[in-house]
Amino acid sequence: MRLTVCELPDDAKRRGLAWAELTRYLRTSPTDMLVLPEMPFVEWTVFRTATFDPVVWRQILAEHDTMLFQLSELAAEAVLASRPVEDAGRRLNQGFAWTRVSGYRSSRSKVYLPDGPDGWEATWFDRGSLDPSLLTCDDVRVGFQLCTEMLFTDVSWRLGRAGAQIIAAPRATGGHRRWRAAASLVAVVSGCFVASSNRRSYEGDDFVGQSWIISPEGDISRRPPPTHRSRPWTSISERPHRPRRCTRGISFSRGDGSHDGPVGGRTRARRPRRLRSLALDELGDGHAATEPLHQLVRIELDADRILVERRRVHPGLAFLGGGEVVDL
Repeated sequence: MRLTVCELPDDAKRRGLAWAELTRYLRTSPTDMLVLPEMPFVEWTVFRTATFDPVVWRQILAEHDTMLFQLSELAAEAVLASRPVEDAGRRLNQGFAWTRVSGYRSSRSKVYLPDGPDGWEATWFDRGSLDPSLLTCDDVRVGFQLCTEMLFTDVSWRLGRAGAQIIAAPRATGGHRRWRAAASLVAVVSGCFVASSNRRSYEGDDFVGQSWIISPEGDISRRPPPTHRSRPWTSISERPHRPRRCTRGISFSRGDGSHDGPVGGRTRARRPRRLRSLALDELGDGHAATEPLHQLVRIELDADRILVERRRVHPGLAFLGGGEVVDL
């Protein structure tokens, strides 16, 4: 199948031209599956307001409703993204798939919501569920891991265990290297291909584009390369396979005392050299989760390896051992 990621401008004034260019690109290079950025039809400045505004909320709902009717213009069999929705009085950032065969279908909603100057998401949204809620698009099982959730491997693990083959990871991020590392870890932990599309700022550096397609081994595709300003889309043809039961080289423990792995490779416990630290829990001063982060506190980066160090863990999912080295 052909999988495509893209970047779209954060500035609403540029959106029409970018949409037309994306439409033209897909006419010459049709795709089976297209991933759009996180909530692509609203400027992010809305969520930098620390006070919820019901009038603005209704406006962004209407903008996304309008754009959904334009998805059929794209030469894509399936379009994946997230959008704001209101369900039974709860405001959610919800993943969805639109397909030519089945139309619009919703998936899981974002559960890990940052709350700070870069985005008061916990103010604007309620927490979703960790239930994988996979969707099937042309016999391919798709899960969603939305932006900040890429920093939380329990989501990746649940999606992989549920049988996902592709994880759509729409995001709205800057250029910090944590995002590349986290995206690779999502692929390694889940055993899935990861397709992540980002928005881009043209009058600042809030959002940097750089949309990626990542193999289950954690490799970011170089041929074709990630997107950039002059080439805001990229496609790759792959055959999604049945995901591994768990990540290669990492063992997992569940709350019942049993554990999975390692499967498909050896756990390597050699001492890493010339490694750099990267905090994965730098979510700002006010994370909105009602549960503790219980997540990877840091990983160590080498040119081609990740060392996972256990400090805090999810109650139902614990990394075994003080550190595991995973080749990317």
